[in-house]
Amino acid sequence: MRNASFSSQDLEHDAATLEPVATVDLPRGGHIVDLKMSPSGDRLYALRHFESAAPVPEPPAAVLVIDPATRKLIHTIPYPNPRSIDVSPDGRRLWLVQNNHGAFDQLVAFDTENNFTELVSLRLDKKYRYRQVMVHRNGQPWVLGTTPREGTVSQIDGDTGKVIRTVPFTGMPVYLASLR
Repeated sequence: MRNASFSSQDLEHDAATLEPVATVDLPRGGHIVDLKMSPSGDRLYALRHFESAAPVPEPPAAVLVIDPATRKLIHTIPYPNPRSIDVSPDGRRLWLVQNNHGAFDQLVAFDTENNFTELVSLRLDKKYRYRQVMVHRNGQPWVLGTTPREGTVSQIDGDTGKVIRTVPFTGMPVYLASLR
């Protein structure tokens, strides 16, 4: 199998040839680092990220909201240094982990039914670099924070933004996984 390099505009690829078969007209620049589909299938959320050395175009790093039926960009949520996104099982909240490179990272929730208003913003422990958010089927987000030798997985109250519990571990996992 040959190596494939997909542009930020490619939405679907032929499984046999890896050639694009559907595209979306997205703003140029950056690269897509995370994709999540809403539970109803009516929205595709694409997390666009820029490397710190790259020139930042307009709009900057953002969550791009795409209508998969029309393949049109319907909303842009500009947000600096996004790392990971996930959608609640009811589709009403979009969660984002922001990585602030040496400062505090944060977990943010947006209301998908009210013009993506920011609902919750939680500063995360500075000791860790937060890599991923995963929303459990009960609606509670979990975040993965790591250092080169250790890390934590923390469960967050989705309404208050408070940490419910934290599970420490040694080693450095790469991803959280859930069977919904």
